[in-house]
Amino acid sequence: MKKLGVFTWSGFGNFGDDLIRYAAIKLFDEFQLLELEERKFYFRNEYKLRVHTNFLISRNFPTDIPLIFLGGGMIATDINASTITRWARHLTKHKGFKYAFGIGVGPFRDGTEKLAHALLNEFESPILVRTEEDLKMLWNLGIEGELACDPVLLLNIDELRLSINPKGKRSHDFYKWQNHWVNPKPFQYHEHISQWLDRQPVSQEIRYKYQFLRKYLGSKDKKIQWALTRYIDLIGNSQSISTSKLHTSITAGLLQVPQMYIPYNHKFDLLLELGAKATSHESVNYDQKFDSEMLYQVKLRGQNTLENLKERIYSENFK
Repeated sequence: MKKLGVFTWSGFGNFGDDLIRYAAIKLFDEFQLLELEERKFYFRNEYKLRVHTNFLISRNFPTDIPLIFLGGGMIATDINASTITRWARHLTKHKGFKYAFGIGVGPFRDGTEKLAHALLNEFESPILVRTEEDLKMLWNLGIEGELACDPVLLLNIDELRLSINPKGKRSHDFYKWQNHWVNPKPFQYHEHISQWLDRQPVSQEIRYKYQFLRKYLGSKDKKIQWALTRYIDLIGNSQSISTSKLHTSITAGLLQVPQMYIPYNHKFDLLLELGAKATSHESVNYDQKFDSEMLYQVKLRGQNTLENLKERIYSENFK
């Protein structure tokens, strides 16, 4: 079995990142996957507690095997360039072929374009992204890209469910506005949340339940698997869900759970091509579902790009 290095942003209690890791395991199951990890180190200076992230490649990790990055917001520099420099640190420590599938790109803060171009040039062309806006970001930098899809869309999400129970309460999964990016404005964001809670006063909050579920004792794989299945059940058994988290919305759409989603970045554009209209400050769209035909076309496109990528990995690296 051929070896393939894989990196996702998993392991820190984020539902979407852990779900993408699961997708990587499923989508590349014909390879022997060697997982790269990121570690967080905490240190305190005289002002406050800071977090330093460091890319971990063990001494035994082969540096000549192909490496693939999946999902996640690859470059998000509206506030600072820390994400770019972090990715650059990851990529320069591995000397083999590097690929990307279903990643997000941008937005770019003024003055970081040159750094972003150097980083993206580390990848083999074309870079496979998940939205049209990501493609535009690449083209503006003179980088070749191709539209794929989010890796999670290629999963059979029902396989991760434990039970098919009657629909329970309506649920919500709102992220803190401070942790969001450019859009929407604070008053607009909180106004949408207030409207949902006024309309559904008995709506249950599931935002922090995933992090709690991951405290289950056991190995990392068991923790993640256990948490994913139960959290997906929470979404799947909801009458409807309102969220500002992309992969909660994707999961609800795949399970045909009615939803309202609040976009905060262009990565939510992928939901538009699946038939779900975004909530804006002009309108609120309740109880939407993915259009089955549009979902089929996006998944077909993603599957085709995935198979082409696998052929490239074999032909370029395993002669």
